[in-house]
Amino acid sequence: MALLSITAKTADSPSEIKTQALVVLMPERKTLSPYLKALDTLLGGTVSRSIKQGDFSGSGGSHMWLPGAGGIQRVLLVGCGDPAKQTIALAKKVGESIARTIVNSPAADAMIVMEGLTTKLSMPALLMEQMSLQLTLAHYQYSETLNKRRKPPRTLKRVAIAAGTLCTTADARRAIRAGTATGQGANLTRELVNLPGNLCTPNIWPARQGVSHDQIKSSACQYWTSARWLSSACTPCSLLATAPSNLRNSL
Repeated sequence: MALLSITAKTADSPSEIKTQALVVLMPERKTLSPYLKALDTLLGGTVSRSIKQGDFSGSGGSHMWLPGAGGIQRVLLVGCGDPAKQTIALAKKVGESIARTIVNSPAADAMIVMEGLTTKLSMPALLMEQMSLQLTLAHYQYSETLNKRRKPPRTLKRVAIAAGTLCTTADARRAIRAGTATGQGANLTRELVNLPGNLCTPNIWPARQGVSHDQIKSSACQYWTSARWLSSACTPCSLLATAPSNLRNSL
């Protein structure tokens, strides 16, 4: 099961960015922030023209591809609606829109910049967690027992999220880890469901991942009998953290 690398990074100026796909989160308004104005200048005014002509509105989940310039091969504008009215449902909708579009694009790497959103964004960590979750879920492909894939392997390998001034790097990393861990846990469940019954057994499947059955039993017993269960509330991060390292690396 191929893994998608999702990391947090600091925001660079548009002229310094080098990526195959730049994802720009934009609010639902016609005026551009200083960062978006700099990007618009680099792209020859295509961002402002798209808004002026009504091709892109900035409503939650809306998206539009633009040709890139400089070190940016292509640009994806993604609407986030009103930043001051952020909800879980809207964050999920934005994350799904990004995931579907980027994962199915020819880009091998992508960078998501949030600098265009105002500081009125009520829950930046929630938005980053949802983006990480939806990207991880969309990236999943089953191939364990397939001799011939119906679809080619995912091209996308790496995604960087730049929160800018909306939150600290530490908060961004925590949100990304939470979303990624939840998505990997869901993908592991999908992998086990898709595996044939004769392979999805306590002995055979762990062995295919380089983990012995005794390691699984020992790790599970240590976790369930420890005080960590009472304090962790069974979060996906804590469950993945207790798995043997070679099993975690295979997820």
